[in-house]
Amino acid sequence: GFVFDKTVGIRPILGIPGAAPLGPPVLIRAGLANGTLAPGQDYALAAVGRGRQVAIVRNLSTTPSATVLEAPAGPARIAFSPSGDAAALYYSDRARVEVLTGLPGSPSLAWHFDLAGAPCGLAALAINDGGGALLAAAAGEPAPVWLVAPEQGQRFLYAASASPSLTFLSQSEDAAIADAATGEVLLVRDPKGEARLTRIGGPAEGVSQPVAIAVTRDNRRILVATAEPAGVVSLGISGEDPFRLACSCAPTTLERMAGRSVFRLNEPGMGAIWLLDIASSTPRIVFVPHQTRPLRNTGPVPLPRRSGGDR
Repeated sequence: GFVFDKTVGIRPILGIPGAAPLGPPVLIRAGLANGTLAPGQDYALAAVGRGRQVAIVRNLSTTPSATVLEAPAGPARIAFSPSGDAAALYYSDRARVEVLTGLPGSPSLAWHFDLAGAPCGLAALAINDGGGALLAAAAGEPAPVWLVAPEQGQRFLYAASASPSLTFLSQSEDAAIADAATGEVLLVRDPKGEARLTRIGGPAEGVSQPVAIAVTRDNRRILVATAEPAGVVSLGISGEDPFRLACSCAPTTLERMAGRSVFRLNEPGMGAIWLLDIASSTPRIVFVPHQTRPLRNTGPVPLPRRSGGDR
C-alpha cells in the first residue's frame, strides 16, 4: 500500500507485512499540502498548490496521474468510505460537507450539507459506501454524533463524552461509534430508521482511550486502536470472542492498506510505521523500518497546474 509522508510525499510500502521497506516517493512533497489515501486502493485525494485545490491522484502503483477536481478548495478534513468509492470533504470555515461519489474513475460532487451545532468544528467524520449517508461528531465535550443524509437532513444519534471515532460497515448504512472518554463501543443498526444502538465492547473487553475505529471487510469484527495501553482490540459483531494485541507504538489511526486485512496504526515520518495484520493465522502487529532518505529518485509525477488538467 501507500502512505503520505509529510516530509517526502506519497511513498509505497513494498513487500509483505513483517518484511516490508518504504520505497521512493511516487509523488513528491513540493506543492502537496495534504494527502489522504483511499482505503485498500492505489489512489489518493490531495490538497495541492497555494490555493489548496482538491486533486485526485490515480494509479499510484503504475503511472501516477493527478487531476484537479471541480470541488471547493481548502478542505480541512477528508474521509473515505470503507471501499473508497465515495469521500466526504469538510470545510471548517463554512461548516459544510461536500460529498464526492464515483471514485476513482468518475468523481463528481453528488450533494452537500451545511452542519448545525458544531461551532468548534468536527472531531470525526465518516461516509458510507455509495456516499448516501454521513456520520459527523462535533468537537468538544460532550460531542454529539449526527447522521446526515440528503433526504433526511441532520439527525441526532448519540451523545459521546469526548472525541468519538466513527466508521460505517462495508457496503452498509450500519455504523460503529467508539467513545474516547468512556471506552464504550456501540454498533448502530438502521441509523436512517429506528437507529438501534447496541454496546459491543468497552473497558471490560480492554478498550481504553480509543483513538480510531475500523471494520473488517466481512463486517464480522470491529477494530479499535487504543492509546493507553497502546494496542488494538478486536470485537466480534456476531458473538465472536474479543482479543487484544499490544503495540510498542502510539496508535493514531486505523487506515486500511492494500489487501483485505492490513491496517496502518500510526503516521509516517516519526520513526517506524506500525501495521496491524489480521490476515495471518495468528493476528499480529509488525513494523516497517524508518528510513530518513528515499532509496532512489524515480522521477515522481509533478502536480497539476490547472483545473481539469492531467500531468
